[in-house]
Amino acid sequence: MKKLVLVGMLLCLAGCGGTYKSIAVEYPVSPHAKYKELKLEITSPEDADKEELKSFKELIGSALQKRGIKLMDGNENQKLSVEIINFNKDSQVLRFALTLAIGVPFTQYTSNAIELKVSIKNKEKVIEEFKEFQEFQESIKDWEDLKKTVANRMADAVYFAH
Repeated sequence: MKKLVLVGMLLCLAGCGGTYKSIAVEYPVSPHAKYKELKLEITSPEDADKEELKSFKELIGSALQKRGIKLMDGNENQKLSVEIINFNKDSQVLRFALTLAIGVPFTQYTSNAIELKVSIKNKEKVIEEFKEFQEFQESIKDWEDLKKTVANRMADAVYFAH
């Protein structure tokens, strides 16, 4: 019995590590989904990298479409508003310099971070604010994994909104 409990604990610990990955299969289109069509609007600071923002917007769009939520360009009635407060990609030069300075690979620290607010707006009025993103800040070492994780969490929040 002790061995069974130990094996179960080890499997749980091994399974809980890592990042939030997307599901490989498409979500079923839910007849109870609150939002079936949305316009995606992303606002960011002036100094944000435009290519990274474009890539992030595509990831969000892809994650929403996998969940059966259509993106419409002309839909002014309902829009998913993503306000990026901080969009910081880790500096590889700084990481290399720190590795040289201390003599061992500097892997404990990352400055990759995305901080944002997410809401659904009807014209310019906020009709639903996702509280889980109100003071949301995520930090993962791999930048691409970080963007995918945040996009999938947003898409799940919209898909499961009620």
